[in-house]
Amino acid sequence: MPRISTFSQDTTVSKQDQWIGTDSETGATKNYSIQSFVDLINDENLVNLFDGVLYTFKAVDTTAEGQGILSVTGSNTLTTNFSALTHVYLHVKDTEGTTVDTYLEKTLDNYIKISEQGNLNNFGIYEVIAIEDWNTYYKKLTLTIRDTNGALSPNQNYYISNYQAINDQDFSDNSVTEFADVSNAGSGEIISNIERINYNEIYLNGLRHDDVVDNLLTVDAGVPLSANQGKILKDAIDAINVLLTSDETDLDTLQEIVDFIEANKETLDTLGISNIAGLQDALDDKVDKIVGKQLSEEDFTTILKTKLDGIEDNAEVNVQADWTQSVTDHDAYINNKPTDVTDLSIHDVIELRDVSDAGSGYIITNDERTSIDGLDPVNLRDTSHVKTLGDFSVGSGGIEFSDQLSAEPTYDNAIFSIDGNDPKLAFKQGGNTYYLDYYSNNLTTGINQGGELSVLNGTTVRISSGNGIVVSLNKDAGLISYPTVQKVQWDQQDVVVSNLTPGNANQLNAWFYVDALGTIQQQPNEFSESQYKSQIILGSAIHADGTIKFVKTFPNTSYGQQEQFGEFARIFGPLKKSGHVISAYSTGLGLNRSAGIAFALGRNYSVDKDNPSLVTDAGQDNVTIHRYYQDGSGGFIRDDGAQGAGYTALDFTNYDDGSGTLATVSNNKFTTQRLYYFPGTPDLIISYYGRNEYQSLDDANTNINAESFTEDTNTATQAIFLGYVIGQNTVTDLSAGTNSRIIQGGLFRSVAFTSTGAAAGTSNIADLGDVQIQSPANSQILQYNTSTSAWENNDLQDYNSFAMAMAIALGG
Repeated sequence: MPRISTFSQDTTVSKQDQWIGTDSETGATKNYSIQSFVDLINDENLVNLFDGVLYTFKAVDTTAEGQGILSVTGSNTLTTNFSALTHVYLHVKDTEGTTVDTYLEKTLDNYIKISEQGNLNNFGIYEVIAIEDWNTYYKKLTLTIRDTNGALSPNQNYYISNYQAINDQDFSDNSVTEFADVSNAGSGEIISNIERINYNEIYLNGLRHDDVVDNLLTVDAGVPLSANQGKILKDAIDAINVLLTSDETDLDTLQEIVDFIEANKETLDTLGISNIAGLQDALDDKVDKIVGKQLSEEDFTTILKTKLDGIEDNAEVNVQADWTQSVTDHDAYINNKPTDVTDLSIHDVIELRDVSDAGSGYIITNDERTSIDGLDPVNLRDTSHVKTLGDFSVGSGGIEFSDQLSAEPTYDNAIFSIDGNDPKLAFKQGGNTYYLDYYSNNLTTGINQGGELSVLNGTTVRISSGNGIVVSLNKDAGLISYPTVQKVQWDQQDVVVSNLTPGNANQLNAWFYVDALGTIQQQPNEFSESQYKSQIILGSAIHADGTIKFVKTFPNTSYGQQEQFGEFARIFGPLKKSGHVISAYSTGLGLNRSAGIAFALGRNYSVDKDNPSLVTDAGQDNVTIHRYYQDGSGGFIRDDGAQGAGYTALDFTNYDDGSGTLATVSNNKFTTQRLYYFPGTPDLIISYYGRNEYQSLDDANTNINAESFTEDTNTATQAIFLGYVIGQNTVTDLSAGTNSRIIQGGLFRSVAFTSTGAAAGTSNIADLGDVQIQSPANSQILQYNTSTSAWENNDLQDYNSFAMAMAIALGG
């Protein structure tokens, strides 16, 4: 009986293609078209792929039996343009009878999309501005049109779903000045609360030009006097000082001074040196003034004169100070030079004589200072017009948001907290919003540091101190996840194994982990999958006869998960995703390779940075072939033909016996060659010569997986496996198929890099590499599962998984 894997692949799948299955009512075997399955899936709304409800546009049935009905009038059903809708009437149950009244209620003040099933170009997008109970079974939604195309047709099915894409998510073309209460962005810097308080204090309480008083009558103690009034006061004070310089002891009041001057005016007018007693004698004792000579303001002593007489003429006149002079008694040496003249790192900006406070550390421009100077203190007090974008405070170690935004800000390059009921930290850059939750969703529960196990004695395990994280995704059905990342740490501990069993010679295990509280726990059984997600795994102690034999540390790490999976992928090597089918070229021993897609880490980086590892290649007819065989010393001979031109035909007259020299295939015997392909080199295929001789095609086919085979590292690490070609030593035409067979490779490599060989046995369908059979039952069919890359037995009644697979296969 032929195997499924031997049938050729249909590369042009259409909706008219047929499957074979069993009729659930009659038990008869029948053909089913792909189109019939698609219609069933659509009519029954079996695919849970989107957020929406399926309705039928038809006349209203006001009873409980009217489930799944959509109406626009509440009374009749006529073809209606989407652009004419102002109301819709929706039954509280969908076409399947599922109650959706809560779903409908939540559309209030949101956007919905009504689209025809099977025709996404026929749609209407609306804002729901009101919802009311029309009767017991219907909700009436009042709508505002946002965008439409086409019309509603009677008895057609329509999806109603939440639709938020109408909101503008592109903030790259906006600026902060587009807020209604912001007219100028200033320097673009955000100042701290303390700085804002300081500015407000200055401009609320600081003195201004209008506060200056130019009179001597104002009694307000909080305002300054003008310079003009100061001058007037100074003149008056100077006049008083003149009067106060009198030596008359009897004149102790200004009035007395004035009266005295008036009474003695004639005497004062004739007053001279001779009239003043003792004045002439005092003048006679003074040194006479000599023309050209003056006395200094200080007394010139004999000591100073002696010092000057001791200085030589022109002493020090030609000596210049030298910064680099290091001899201390040299005339040019400079004393007390500062040592940190050029080291500005040890100084602060406030050491400058005109700076008293560094503030936020930002230097503002004159324009900014002018705009601050002109602020109206009254308006500064009135903050009713300011929109709150999320208050925050600056601590010694970071920024704390004291409240959250209800919607995303329109400005770009921002950090903010959003949604007061469930606050989330978010970032905006390049017009895109990134929530911190998105990244914590990809964190993994595991160890960060320490946690190694060692044997302290026969009963006790020592666990070193360490730390890790426990990630709880907090995912509920229908809701996005809100992950929490909890840091867990523990000290070094010595733990006695709890399940030691003296007298039991069997090897037993004690499995150790750290719970979310940082407590080290142990259990006698291996870890469950849920524990790997919620506990920090450490390792196990192996013991027998009540004594610890050894310990093993094997934690999950919370770091480097991507690199570890990259290493896992490299173990498999490049893999075929689709296509790359091998066929005979016209006549002869040449080969064709169809177009295909392959996965090879980083191989497509230079072509498409967004898809660095998925390589798409066009097909190639009559490919170039390089022939590989063992060199007898653990390596390989790579025969690329004369002058590296390769070959255009397979060679079945020789086989690889491991000696380093090809052996001649015996007459009428068959050998199996393995084919490999380097993604991104469309015209080249690698062929490994067969290792054994076989009596027939079927004998060679049966022993494919039993034949000893080793692979060169360049294909093992860089090439995908294409399949096998079995040929007799006399074969001349692969297309004839009489003494040759082409076997396509699966998505995964069908052979290991090394094999010791095994005896061939009878094969069943479940033995095939691309078939997985579990608990087979009557009336089941084989279905291909892209997630496991295998054919699996399934019931046709398993609609959801079957429909999902069909939707994916048909492009959604």
